[in-house]
Amino acid sequence: MSESRFTVYPALDIASGALAAPGGTARASVLGDSPAQVLDSLADAGAQWVHLVDLDRARGTGANDDAIAMAMAAAHARGLLVQLSGGVRDATSLAQAVQKGADRVNLACESINDPGWLQQVFADPPCDLNLCVDVRSGRLISRGSAVDGGPLDDALEWLATLNPRLVVTDIDADGALSGPPTALLDAVAGRGFEVIASGGVRDSADLGRLHTMAAAGVSGAIVGAALHAGMLAPGDCFAR
Repeated sequence: MSESRFTVYPALDIASGALAAPGGTARASVLGDSPAQVLDSLADAGAQWVHLVDLDRARGTGANDDAIAMAMAAAHARGLLVQLSGGVRDATSLAQAVQKGADRVNLACESINDPGWLQQVFADPPCDLNLCVDVRSGRLISRGSAVDGGPLDDALEWLATLNPRLVVTDIDADGALSGPPTALLDAVAGRGFEVIASGGVRDSADLGRLHTMAAAGVSGAIVGAALHAGMLAPGDCFAR
């Protein structure tokens, strides 16, 4: 699968200072027993990026600064680029993420409720940025805070003036291995946004379906549960 038009971002989640199941509690991965081992497996398989998540920051229950710093250093040592996510919702948390050395930062969906700040950030971004769009039943619901951001269509209308790259998640599909929300992705990409799909990927067939949407604006997919559970082989994800 070529990454020239479509990139797979393997998710590496950190909770309580340890490797965690995507969206869940601490546990090992079939790719390794520690973040460093998982990163070695991903680099050996040909990954270009890792999607590194501080789950505790995302949930507002703490932070994993030391573990995140160690994982980021290990990723960079293996030539992997880092897309950092988890609780980046304001100027302070964005500055901290940039200081950590992330190659790209995901802004939390909750930040959409501060349009003035978003306009400032995207007018003069401090680094490469994505904006997370977490959706349930046609509404923005920030996974970290459960804040209701209103109808998706209304948000997309004004976000079009900023033209951010969007990480689109169907909350009910995330971690459920129920298949990617292709209708939602198609609808958002159809509004002119570059989209990274997040959640639901079960196997290489799902990745193939998303890859066919590249020309429509779906430029990549974040893959977590299926990869760590061994349902999806790294060799099926990354260009060699």
